[in-house]
Amino acid sequence: WLLVSPAMLETQIDWLARRFDLPEPDRVLELVKSGTRPRRPLAIITFDDGYRDVYELAFPILKRKGIPAIVFVVTDLVGTQNLQLHDRLYLLVRALDPAIGCSVEWWRSTLEESGIEPTGTSSREDVGTSSQKLMRALFTTQPRERLESLVHVLSQYADVEPTLKPELYAVDWSMLAEMQQSGITIGSHTRNHVLLTNESPATLTEELTGARRTLMQMLAT
Repeated sequence: WLLVSPAMLETQIDWLARRFDLPEPDRVLELVKSGTRPRRPLAIITFDDGYRDVYELAFPILKRKGIPAIVFVVTDLVGTQNLQLHDRLYLLVRALDPAIGCSVEWWRSTLEESGIEPTGTSSREDVGTSSQKLMRALFTTQPRERLESLVHVLSQYADVEPTLKPELYAVDWSMLAEMQQSGITIGSHTRNHVLLTNESPATLTEELTGARRTLMQMLAT
């Protein structure tokens, strides 16, 4: 979700507009291919993950100013109230320490129960002592299947439902269609927001082609 206020986002967009040309993404490709030297440096505004507040907060600013952008969406989450895997895991990790006083040893045992070998995943200091370090270590080394298993295990110890907020939800297809009609480019951020280097070739292919196929079906891109 947006980590800056709408006012600050508008200030940042205005700063970019004063210093860069902000053409439509396809126009940038045309300029690069043609070798045309632009009058000013080029920039493209992008938003990853497809959180709903991009539509609610960022899109009105872009539309009012006539500035194009790209919104990259996780296609399997569009139109649902399912959370990004990293959001689910982060909420659980943050909730666990106060709930059961997790020790380093508890974390190592829990990771092993989920099929994750702590050795090579993170240092002993990272496991169970820093939410951010643990999250970074897990998401840079583990495939989605093991992370889903870890979420299932952790859900037995902590309940994060009361902490959920609407801004954690994804956009829906009507929101994407409206943004697209107003000049916003909708791009693929895979089906499930996986780190492709952690996945099998078959999963990699489906994450990429499946997401593109869904966008083409739902938005006629």
